[in-house]
Amino acid sequence: MRDRTREAVDAVVQLLDVRNAFAFLPHVRVVDGKLTPPLTMCNAYASAFCAALGVRLPVTLKANKQVAWLASDEGKAAGWMVVDKETARQRAIGGFPTVVGWVNPTGGSGHIAMVIPPPAGLEAELWVSAAGRTNFSRDRLRASFGDVAPLVFSTHD
Repeated sequence: MRDRTREAVDAVVQLLDVRNAFAFLPHVRVVDGKLTPPLTMCNAYASAFCAALGVRLPVTLKANKQVAWLASDEGKAAGWMVVDKETARQRAIGGFPTVVGWVNPTGGSGHIAMVIPPPAGLEAELWVSAAGRTNFSRDRLRASFGDVAPLVFSTHD
């Protein structure tokens, strides 16, 4: 789909139903007879969301590498550009695929989420849809990222 409207983005939020879809819930595995810490699925959700909007975000990459890919020559050739927070907010309101990511400086897991149109009357704030420790269809940026910094914003043409 290449429909660049807030209605198209809202339809994807509803379609993927991140709060209830098993594919995006944190997964615990058994390794050597012990439970692993929950594996979160933010990268899979962001990739599926982008695919539903007709754009590429490699699903085989974890969040740290997805954020790097978006800014890479390959990401740029695929139509992505790194932007500031305000541009990301405006592009999301306009229905353009827009993501926000945090690269973990220690090399551990980072995080990536979709920037989405805000609820009516709250257009001045940045809203996201994300999978992670807690999955949510629509919430403020802080709910997904807390106080981590720096955040990297990317949008597609």
